[in-house]
Amino acid sequence: MNVTSNAARWQSELVPSRLACRIQYGVQALIVLAVAFTPWTWGGGILKVMALCLVWQEGRLGRRRFRERRGPLEVDAQGRWRWQQQRWRTRREPGWLPFAVLLSLENEHGQRLRFWLMQDAMPAQDWRALRMHWFYCRSDPR
Repeated sequence: MNVTSNAARWQSELVPSRLACRIQYGVQALIVLAVAFTPWTWGGGILKVMALCLVWQEGRLGRRRFRERRGPLEVDAQGRWRWQQQRWRTRREPGWLPFAVLLSLENEHGQRLRFWLMQDAMPAQDWRALRMHWFYCRSDPR
């Protein structure tokens, strides 16, 4: 992607972030260990098994969300996003970190989407181009 095309819009093909998956697995493992090694009464054993099942189910849902966060993502010079055949507008200013950006988006139907767009979910040159586009090339500075 060259610099001149960023003034019009930015686009990239997203893949699930390895860093986000590792963080999710790590947090899930810590919760499972905390639940498994806490002392419970005999009657609490059923609650412990139920808690472990809930943690496992939440992990499955999280992994499914990671798999769904793929495909082409585009943003134009006015900050309007296009993803999964829908148009989205920025609800609030994105929260930028050196390795991620928190996006709060809303589509024309009022559906809201909030997710972390991680640096490793796209090629390195696309991440640099997105940061350059957002900080220097937008016509609608916020």
